[in-house]
Amino acid sequence: MKNNIEKDLKKYYNDISKSLTCNRKKKQNIINTIKKNVKLCRENNPNINIDEIINYFGKPNDIAEAYYDTETAEDISSKTKLSHKILICTVTALALALLIYIAIVVTALMHSIKSESAYGETIITETSQSDII
Repeated sequence: MKNNIEKDLKKYYNDISKSLTCNRKKKQNIINTIKKNVKLCRENNPNINIDEIINYFGKPNDIAEAYYDTETAEDISSKTKLSHKILICTVTALALALLIYIAIVVTALMHSIKSESAYGETIITETSQSDII
């Protein structure tokens, strides 16, 4: 029975971690705090099961929401600004890559057209000279 609750707790902590979108350090601090509190709870209630633990501490999404409720507007704003900058950089890099690709394709086509044009003139010139003779 004890082994099952350990597996269930491991899954519970993992689900909490997945629900949080903060950085790794903050996630680890939150998980460690919950682990300490669960350990104390289990010491006081040795027969507690995973459902009772989840009811007491909350579902993973509820824990994540509670964490976000405690964050300041400044923290949220700085994360939003960073993700916005990353998005702008990604879009800019993709646009630049597309422009370079188009330039390469156009250059290759122009080179191909010039080669065909030069080849065609050579054939016409040879044909013209043979007609004269």
